[in-house]
Amino acid sequence: MARRVQATGDEEFRALVFATFGHQRFTQDSAILPNVWFAFLREPGRPIDLILTPYSGSSPGALARNLRDRLAAADARAATRAEVAYLNGAVCARLGFRQLFEIVVPMTSWWIRVSAQIGPLDAFHDRLFRGTEYDDEIAAAVSRTGQWEFFRFAALAATVSLREDPATVRTDLAPIEEILAGGRPGRRRPTLLAAQPIIARFVEMARAMHPYGAGVDAGGEGTGQEPRIWTINRNREASVSVGVSRRTVKADAAHCVFNLDTTGIRWGIVDDGVDARHPAFRDRKRLETERVRDPAFDPEAGWAAVTRVSETYDFTFLRRLIATGRIPRSESGGWPDRLQASAETRRFRRQIEAMRRRYDDGGDLDWTTIQTIIRVPHGPGYRPPASAHGTHVAGILAADWPQEENPERDIDVRGICPALELYDLRVFGDDGAGGDEFTIQAALEFVGFLNKNRRLPVIHGVNLSLSIPHEVESFACGRTPVCEECNRLSGQGVVVVAAAGNRGWVTGRADDHFGDFRSITVTDPGNAREVITVGSTHRIEPHTYGVSFFSSRGPTGDGRIKPDLVAPGEKILGPTPGGGLRRLDGTSMAAPHVSGAAALLMARHRELIGDPRRIKEVLCRTCTDLGRERYFQGAGLVDVLRALQSI
Repeated sequence: MARRVQATGDEEFRALVFATFGHQRFTQDSAILPNVWFAFLREPGRPIDLILTPYSGSSPGALARNLRDRLAAADARAATRAEVAYLNGAVCARLGFRQLFEIVVPMTSWWIRVSAQIGPLDAFHDRLFRGTEYDDEIAAAVSRTGQWEFFRFAALAATVSLREDPATVRTDLAPIEEILAGGRPGRRRPTLLAAQPIIARFVEMARAMHPYGAGVDAGGEGTGQEPRIWTINRNREASVSVGVSRRTVKADAAHCVFNLDTTGIRWGIVDDGVDARHPAFRDRKRLETERVRDPAFDPEAGWAAVTRVSETYDFTFLRRLIATGRIPRSESGGWPDRLQASAETRRFRRQIEAMRRRYDDGGDLDWTTIQTIIRVPHGPGYRPPASAHGTHVAGILAADWPQEENPERDIDVRGICPALELYDLRVFGDDGAGGDEFTIQAALEFVGFLNKNRRLPVIHGVNLSLSIPHEVESFACGRTPVCEECNRLSGQGVVVVAAAGNRGWVTGRADDHFGDFRSITVTDPGNAREVITVGSTHRIEPHTYGVSFFSSRGPTGDGRIKPDLVAPGEKILGPTPGGGLRRLDGTSMAAPHVSGAAALLMARHRELIGDPRRIKEVLCRTCTDLGRERYFQGAGLVDVLRALQSI
């Protein structure tokens, strides 16, 4: 049935969420973060993909199992559509507001505490409205109860419910929303009498809540061992944000002076895929060995024997695999189609059954089993990426394509580390879209799994040339789920390099201009404290042209200096799938220059392996000052040679 409620603007939604009943705030009290409220207010009735952060000490596996069981008890089909999945630090589920309110909210530590303080809602309603002057302003009445956070939550929940109700018409809803937002400027703030229908609606909704847990103690905390939820936020979508630039960062000089060998150093490319068949990623030593052994060796046909892309893993279907127990077909026309998905599910039947048993028991993810399922074979069944971004990024870092072989013919296409081994960690689908925060977290968690023996790491660093806008009203800067996962991985000894983002210039006509510069625009995961965040500069003349106009600028939302440094990111030449070559722009192109610098530091000084903080300190301390504002350039232009000479 078509909704009769018309859309309300974002400013009105913001007033509802942050100035409920005219009581202005800049943060939320409940477990539901503002971006979730905004999503349900903007699109009533539409399920939202959510990340549920477990309360400290609560097992994500057990939490996911409880959630799945509670959803199934209410509606088995809806439980399947929710696609509940989990990692070691998060649970993901696609839920409508009714499911969120009735099933998930009672599982939050916030609701357990508040509901214990409020007591039975019907009795609370009667106490509030019996013997009270109805013309009292809401602020005065609520202050007597000390339950502002409860009132704000109740008002927002009732508003979303009203907007989803097909019987609600705009003329009925407008006065209610005005009351919730605190009335119009210059008018008296809404009274308790005006708010009574809203609170009554909430009390009616709350009767459908599914009880959870074994009660609460005197402090309002759960007394049982039930896993609880700390926060509820959106599963945010992500987007993907070498030629002469190698000389700009002095990588060529560093190789000449130190004769560097990156053998044994491996880097993860968290992106949309790296074409392992590309000539730029051939291991030249292995190729020579193969040709000595067999003069007729064809590197095109036997590419798997000579590629430096050690492994390829596809995380894009992991969430649905965990949730449904089968490999899903692509929704964008890429791999796998329906027949391929069925065949792959049958092929990995035993592994999937083992994974599901563990999942049903609420155990931690069995990455050993999952690893075999998400691995993309290097052989007849290999699937090259459809998008160019990841291959180009990997090429800036590790290409080795002599001029006599590449289309340019007059230049060697050589990355910062032309002998580096790569791990292709795919988090975007074949069409370059579909990446989200949960999928990126999964890839980072997998790196931690591979490095379970910290003294013998499999992957020494990861490059994240991707961007998730920081939602300042929902998260403390640098404390979003993906930022926390990056900090955790860095703490495990892995160098994490991220693009700053391309939001330094915002397009759009305003004041007779077609765009404008912006500060405080660094995106996630670049806002993470432990990450090396990279802005962009000119590929040849960085001193002349300074920081690229599109490069995101600091400071961070909480006042830290970012980006940490800059590297070439304009018109950077690099390989593309299918043996191609192209120039691309962006901080995505700048980040792999710094990944390469970090890898060269580890190759030269092996004692730095497992010490990402020291590597970051050395790279920033030895940068070349471009004479620009610190929030634009960070410490300056990365200088590989000076970094190596400083130790």
